Amino acid sequence: MDNETKRSRTEKTLKQKVAFAQLELNRLKSMEKSEQKKVETRLKIILGAEVAKVMNCGIEQVDKELVMGIL
Repeated sequence: MDNETKRSRTEKTLKQKVAFAQLELNRLKSMEKSEQKKVETRLKIILGAEVAKVMNCGIEQVDKELVMGIL
């Protein structure tokens, strides 16, 4: 095997490794974003429940217009 063929295979392998690492990074970033969204949604739910509790009414009675009118 000549030197040029070895170099070509090595470059291809390195490019494949870089591409795989980039895919893995993208996957992890996507997971992080999804997890952050879950946490934010949970906090919004808790906030809504606390608003309903303070207003002494059920969750189904609290809507955006009511809350914005109070604020």
